[in-house]
Amino acid sequence: MAFQFRFSTVQKLRENHRDQQRFSLVGAVKTVEEIASQLAALESQAETLRQEKTQMLETGGTFRFSEIQRYQKRQQWLQEQHARVLAESECAKRKAESCHSALVEADKEVKTLEKLEEKQRHRYERMRNEK
Repeated sequence: MAFQFRFSTVQKLRENHRDQQRFSLVGAVKTVEEIASQLAALESQAETLRQEKTQMLETGGTFRFSEIQRYQKRQQWLQEQHARVLAESECAKRKAESCHSALVEADKEVKTLEKLEEKQRHRYERMRNEK
């Protein structure tokens, strides 16, 4: 009679759950990276806008009211987008941390069952050898 772990079904379920948590973490990290890229793009656009304003001021040209309005609207839009993306970033980071914690917990559960299986297997082998 061969050794059969009594909790093998539970172990498989725990392993599947751990794999799902790992997949969730990968998705959450990808989202954080995408949002970081969006933030970088917005910051680059804001820097470009600042450089345009500086050039306009340094050339000493005349400013039309429409140019000033366009600059202000663009600056306000960039600030609003930056605030929105920054809030999304914080939410995504919290989700990634939560997914990481869930993965760590799921991994602990799997390792506990693996240790139990190993102990039971050794006990079975020892009893078998004693006979």
